[in-house]
This record gives sequence, C-alpha cells and structure tokens, in this order.
Amino acid sequence: MQKNATTLVAPRSAPVVQFSELEAPFGYVYAIGQLSANFSSRDVEKEYLQLLTPADMQVPTEPQRLYNVLSRKENIFLAREMAWVLQVENVATYFLKPRSQVELEEMIEAIKPDDPTQIEYDVVIGVQEPAYAGEEAGLPGAMVNRLFHFTARSFIDSVPPPALITQQPAGPAKDQSMATFRLLVSNIFNDMLQLAANTGDTDETRALNYVSINYPDIYTLRWSQTSSLTVDTLAFRGVDVQHSKLSGTRRIVDVIFRYENPSGVESRFYTSVDVTGQFPFLVTKLQPYFER
Repeated sequence: MQKNATTLVAPRSAPVVQFSELEAPFGYVYAIGQLSANFSSRDVEKEYLQLLTPADMQVPTEPQRLYNVLSRKENIFLAREMAWVLQVENVATYFLKPRSQVELEEMIEAIKPDDPTQIEYDVVIGVQEPAYAGEEAGLPGAMVNRLFHFTARSFIDSVPPPALITQQPAGPAKDQSMATFRLLVSNIFNDMLQLAANTGDTDETRALNYVSINYPDIYTLRWSQTSSLTVDTLAFRGVDVQHSKLSGTRRIVDVIFRYENPSGVESRFYTSVDVTGQFPFLVTKLQPYFER
C-alpha cells in the first residue's frame, strides 16, 4: 500500500522521481527489553561446547563464556544459528533475526555482561515477521534493523541537567542538587519503563517507547516548571497516549504527561510523535496540553 508520495522537482530533461513510504506487511516494532541468545537446537548446543577453549572454561559465569565464544570472528557461523529472543518483563516476546551481519554483531555485543549491579536494556527497531517455526514456535518474529544497548545508570547519567543546576556555583549545594536531580530522573525513568512494558507493535506503544528513551525533556519538566531546587511542587501521575487530530496522510500520536501539584490540581504536557514509518520522530516539542 503506497502512502504519502512526495514529488521532487527535477530538471525538465529528467523524469519526475517519487519516493513513498511502504507499510510493512506485518507492521513495525519499537520495543524495549532484554536480549538473550539461546540454543536453537541440540546440535547447535553441542557445537558450542566443542568451541569452548581452556581459557573459556576458566571464566566463572556462563553468560561470559557464551559471549566469549560468539564474539570470536571465526564463530560468527554459530551466532547465526542461535535463537535470539527479546524478553519484555521476563516474558519472551519476539524471536529476532538480524537484517545483516552488522546487526548480528550488535546483538552479540548486547549480550556482553556489564556491571552486574545494573539493569541492562535493549531497544529493538525493526519489522514484524510471521511466527518462527522452530523451537520457539508461536513466538512473533521481528527483523532487526537497529539495536542499541544501555544500562539504567548510563541512561540516567546521560540526561542533561537543567540550567537551574548547571548555573549554580560549584560546591556542596550544587552536588546535592545534582544528586536530587539524578534521583528524580531515576524515579521517572522507572515509571516510564513500567509503561513501556509492552510489545511495541502499535502506534501508541511505539510512540511511548520512543519518547521514553529519546526525549530528555520529559525528565527535566518538573525542574523547568519551578524556580525551586526542591522540585516537590509537581508529582508525576502517568501518561496518556492517543492519536492526534493532526493525523491525516501520516499517523501522528500525542503522548500526554499528567502532573499534580500539592493542592491536587492537575497539569498536562504533551509531545506529538510521527509513527508513520519504521523510525518514529518528534513533530512537536513538549508543551502544555489543553483539551480540544
């Protein structure tokens, strides 16, 4: 099905070129979870055991041993035979297939054990496929076109602090403000991940998942709405997601954030996300929301 054809102005001697966005046969995926590599069959597991070296056997954990074996270039053939599964909230959600060796190598790196004290996350962007017919029978498939990996701590530390903090003079007060800010980001991030505990295969969930990890303004909003460093004036109450009235030839979704002050008065802010294609993008920046 052809949608939203865009005509480019070409020289008179050249034919008119048209680009269009084609709908994926089974839809798109933008999901947040944890990637795991599993043996797709008994012979694949046996082959893995034969590839273990004496040095591998000295490694104390099985996840590290598995990563060591799969990450060696000569063992890329085995990585192709593994059953790669994305789990959301510890539930197997998608059987993943890499589009090319580039994505396969990214998947291998994603299972490399990080800091054991940190929760790790993987974001999968791709195209839905029919259910896999192997040992994971009935599990929906997804062709991975992009994958990135992060820990909760690295994400929280990556959110830029607001000017209210950065403009403070160096010292204990600024350090305390930064610690308070990071704690706030951590709390909202955990709330957003609970909301993002979904399969990421609908317009609404893809928009929500995209905003959760790509739009830091949602984590600094409470600071931007007050001149106080205590930021206790607004409590985060949740998120509503709905199709925007701006939707026409494109699919646009409003992600609405609800806050409440100590008096019980609710305020709402929203951002719009275009989810027409495989890669969502922002249409409007975060701003006050008024019922239309």
